[in-house]
Amino acid sequence: MKIKYTLIAWLLPAMFMACSKDDDASPEPEGFLEGTNWVPARVKKLDDHVYLDEKFNVVYVVDLRMGTVTSGDENPSFYWNFDSNSEIDTEKAKEGSETWHVLFNYIYFSTINADASTPNNTEGNGKVRIVRTAFDDLYEAPESPMIRNNIPIEMDTEPATTDGWGLYHFSKHIMDYYPDRTIIFHLRDGRYVKFQMLSLYQGNPPVVNDKNEFPSPYLNCRYFIQQNADSRNLKTK
Repeated sequence: MKIKYTLIAWLLPAMFMACSKDDDASPEPEGFLEGTNWVPARVKKLDDHVYLDEKFNVVYVVDLRMGTVTSGDENPSFYWNFDSNSEIDTEKAKEGSETWHVLFNYIYFSTINADASTPNNTEGNGKVRIVRTAFDDLYEAPESPMIRNNIPIEMDTEPATTDGWGLYHFSKHIMDYYPDRTIIFHLRDGRYVKFQMLSLYQGNPPVVNDKNEFPSPYLNCRYFIQQNADSRNLKTK
């Protein structure tokens, strides 16, 4: 009998602790982050315009102003570091005093460049590729060698020779993204990054009918960093 009472006395605190933990657990927020139509409400704010979904380790960059550009300006530069989740000063990036992983340039910052160690169309470190798979449906980076240094936006005035992340309607100066395409970076240190460009318009509007309808360029993208070098696992759901 003594053993029975001792067991009960030992179990009761554990039961109360378990109940207390259940009571303290708050439900996960549903829907989207206020002011967005694509960022999960459960994200944690890291900085102005940058959020982290701790559930899947996906970083969201939301409505980040990239500068003032016109369609005639073909040489703007915007450098980004995936580790610090921040912009890198252009001069420091060019001189090599600060590390960058992606450079956005050309019309409306629409070309996505990797920090490649070799010329385009040759194997090397710091390369980039695009696959025709939606972001969350891409579980693994392909095994085949990566040779591209950049991913442009396709132009409707000419046939695409390589896949781009979206389509630029030249007559209207309007950009659309392809929802079923995901970009993969293979950084110089061997890590893979899964990246999706969603919009260069403020608010990530589902439809754009006029070039003056929404301010641009505003970076809206998301990415996942596989921290284990050369692991091709990119699962985010």
